[in-house]
Amino acid sequence: MSADYGQLKDIVGAATSLMAAASAIGVTWLRRAKWMPPEESVPGGTLRVAGLVSAVAIGILFLERQKIGLETMLLIGALAGLFTIMSLTISIYTNTRYSFVYPESSKRGAPLKRTLGGHKLTAEAQHISEERRMEPQALFVNAAYDKNLVWTQSSQALVQTASVLGFIALQASGSIALSAIAIGLSI
Repeated sequence: MSADYGQLKDIVGAATSLMAAASAIGVTWLRRAKWMPPEESVPGGTLRVAGLVSAVAIGILFLERQKIGLETMLLIGALAGLFTIMSLTISIYTNTRYSFVYPESSKRGAPLKRTLGGHKLTAEAQHISEERRMEPQALFVNAAYDKNLVWTQSSQALVQTASVLGFIALQASGSIALSAIAIGLSI
């Protein structure tokens, strides 16, 4: 059964095509890796935002391709590629430096999952760390995997935000870089 969008059918069709293109381009170059945010840290909306940013940029680049021209389109692709490298660097640092592991269940030998902690220990965790010379992962284990006992809420929020924004920037800029070069080739 096809939906009747009336006068908006062309807009709906174009929007659907742009989102499909952005998703397809993003999927081709980005696969899940250990340096990426833990799955719990990347809500479904994050991928949608990256897809939306990519789709809007792809649409603008495609519609303005003749005005932009080949040289500028290639420059846009190169700059987006550099931004992708910067975003990748931020993502790798944030998602490895602040990742901590915990067992998936209380069963012995359960698989480990990753979570993001914070950048600042709570006063109590700092005291225990100094007194017993414990690293953050050991503090996390001793706190029965309760992040709020180890890191301040604001430091957890900052790390989470950096992780999500870095991931969005990485996905969107990589897709835009690929699209700009592909569109440039079609000029």
